[in-house]
Amino acid sequence: MKNRTFMGLKTWALIVWVFLAAIQQGSGAVRPEIPVDVMGRLILQDGGRKKPFDTYSRENLVKLTGRAKWISPEGKRWSAIEVMTDLALGTNNWLGEKIIRIGYIPLKEQLGLETTEKFFSYRDIRSQSEVSSKLMGILNPRDGSTPSTQLATEARKLVGQLNQLEKLTGAEAFAWIPVSGGGRWLHVEDAPQTYSTRGPDILLAYRAMQQAYRLGDVPEFQKQTRAFRSHLESLGGPELYPSKRMKMELIYNYVHPFRWAWIVFLVSFVLLLFPGTSCQRGSKSYCIAMSLFGTAILLQICGFALRTLISGRAPVTNMYEVLIFMALGASVIAYIYEIMYRQKVLVQAASVVAALTLILADNLPAVFDPSIQPLVPVLQSNWWLTVHVITITIGYGAFLLAMGVGHIAMARYLFYTTDRKTIDNLTRFNYRTMQIGVLFLAAGTLLGGLWAEKAWGRFWGWDPKETWALIALLLYLAVLHARYVRWIGGFGLNAASVLAFQGIVMAGYGVNYLLGTGKHSYGFGVGGELIVGIFVLLELILVLLAVMRHKQSIKSSKGTQA
Repeated sequence: MKNRTFMGLKTWALIVWVFLAAIQQGSGAVRPEIPVDVMGRLILQDGGRKKPFDTYSRENLVKLTGRAKWISPEGKRWSAIEVMTDLALGTNNWLGEKIIRIGYIPLKEQLGLETTEKFFSYRDIRSQSEVSSKLMGILNPRDGSTPSTQLATEARKLVGQLNQLEKLTGAEAFAWIPVSGGGRWLHVEDAPQTYSTRGPDILLAYRAMQQAYRLGDVPEFQKQTRAFRSHLESLGGPELYPSKRMKMELIYNYVHPFRWAWIVFLVSFVLLLFPGTSCQRGSKSYCIAMSLFGTAILLQICGFALRTLISGRAPVTNMYEVLIFMALGASVIAYIYEIMYRQKVLVQAASVVAALTLILADNLPAVFDPSIQPLVPVLQSNWWLTVHVITITIGYGAFLLAMGVGHIAMARYLFYTTDRKTIDNLTRFNYRTMQIGVLFLAAGTLLGGLWAEKAWGRFWGWDPKETWALIALLLYLAVLHARYVRWIGGFGLNAASVLAFQGIVMAGYGVNYLLGTGKHSYGFGVGGELIVGIFVLLELILVLLAVMRHKQSIKSSKGTQA
């Protein structure tokens, strides 16, 4: 009797739970209290490559929200895998959720949206005929006018976000079923038709997994998810369903080697502020700092190794990878300097610029896309891709270090004008570092021309990317020449190392994100204009203040001599 009463109460509780979920379905997403990490090991096909569901979730949420997590209007924090699991298995109405991020204020003004809001729902745009009409009007103006490049780019990005969310709410978004021969993977509903023997079991396990998820039955959900994965693995060998190879990508996702690298760099910098320049003289802080600095370099190398093994190519194909490679180049050059010359100040400069570069890449995924994508046809030459891009990016890394050294020199001119010995030492190494940068940038530009001859049939075409790479090279050549013939002194060289780096910013970021034209379209992106603009402005202010202080110091020294 007690058992019957208990079962009856359980049945009524289940009915009430389903009823409440149905009521809330139209108003907001309700996350079942169920751990979904087990879903991360499932594999699907997306964008021409096989990837873990964990990676798929992260990439899609970043594209929609600009973040790796989503906070609902009710204040609940959803991880990427929770959002995508609910899209795949849940019953919530995500088209009504404010999950699409629109950060460009002129676009919101053009669409008549609230400019103080950052997130909007699919229905806020597509279901509002006036807003939807304005969006299409930006992309296809009826009066024949041409919208600004940035406005049109942001509008296209928004349309892509809307289409993406619409796709994710449909069954076709999740291609779980592998197809032999390299064919396009299928949705689970197609499993029985594709695999007559195991297909029905796959579909049954999937539906059981979906039901357990919706009911919040944790043990059953985990059991059916493992059964679903086991059925998929039994369809073929590791080439068809590479579970072991995907573990490498999961390790990369969860370890975050580049995030740990910038954390270790910052700790190393703090310890380097303490006195001591040699382990042999009993300086524990120096020994620990240099050990941590070397550890940060190893973390970066491990991160690059993992990305290379995952993608099967050199990891230097987008702005995110260029940034993290610049940090690696700057830190390695500084570490070599330290081994050869024991110049701790160079390692201090490298630890700061490397950390800041990695922080920028790590915290702006919507701007600097960290996802691993298949190569576009023009880049499918691993040899040229490796030698050209890595060579030119090593040059960027050298200039990044020179910029960091220039900042320390500017600080010395501002606050320690009498410390001529340190300033002269900084100037000497800054000159050498810029020489290294010019060597690699010139070689990389030449190699790029040879690759262009092979890929496009011409060595040089004054493409914006080519042009700005040449401008950046000429800027640094002019600085080195001016220093060599004594047109500028130590102050001029250090100030120029800061100012000339803005040419690298334009060649790397400006062409791809602001101009957005040319044959290098595979590297284009949007966003980050405010941050980059503030950076350039602060650099100009720093140099201006240093110039004023330097002139004042010269006048004071002349007055003292008189």
